[in-house]
Formats: sequence, C-alpha cells, structure tokens
Amino acid sequence: MIMYIFIAFSHLYLRKKTEKENPGTLKVKMWLFPYLTYATIAVLFIIFVAQAFIDSMRMQFFLTTLLTILVIGSYFLFYHKKNVITPEQEGNLKKFTLSKGKGCSRFCPIIERND
Repeated sequence: MIMYIFIAFSHLYLRKKTEKENPGTLKVKMWLFPYLTYATIAVLFIIFVAQAFIDSMRMQFFLTTLLTILVIGSYFLFYHKKNVITPEQEGNLKKFTLSKGKGCSRFCPIIERND
C-alpha cells in the first residue's frame, strides 16, 4: 500500500517536471491530472489507516509503519548530496593524472597546476 502511495507522489512530481521541461515527450494524456492522482493518494491513505482499526490487520499496519519510518529515516541519515562542480569552479581545480613515476611501484598522482 505504501509503495503505491510513493508511486503516485513520484508520478505527480515527474509529470509536472516533464510538462515544464519538455511537454512534447508526453505521448499519453492522463485523465483529470492531477486531481485523479490526488484522489488516488487519499483513498490509498484511508485504506492504509483503516488497517489500524481491523484486528486481523493491526499488526501489519504497525509493522509497515515502523519499517517505512526506518527506511525513510535511514535515507536521510546516510544520504550525502553530491557536490556539483560548475564550469567556473572547474577552472580553479588542480588537474592530476595517475601514472608510474620515478620511485612509484604503483600508480602515483602527478599534480599539474593551472597557473
């Protein structure tokens, strides 16, 4: 159930992004977008929460909720944004190559300055 909710959220995000950047790539129009997607998210969420009130499904509800919190929490705990280097910053970097130089039995970095 949680996976379908995440799929619906990603559909909202990616469809809006694609419509802004390159609307010609969208071959199929979704009926009632984005309202139908919002309605789907609401219905799925209501069904998921309803599991907490059904005795035979209560354990599944709590374990799924716990696991979802752990997975999302671990994402934010271990996620590191990659540094994006702009062309201006790239010119200021020192270039280096790996080659076998004097006294190196393995590949050693050779730094070239951009002065």
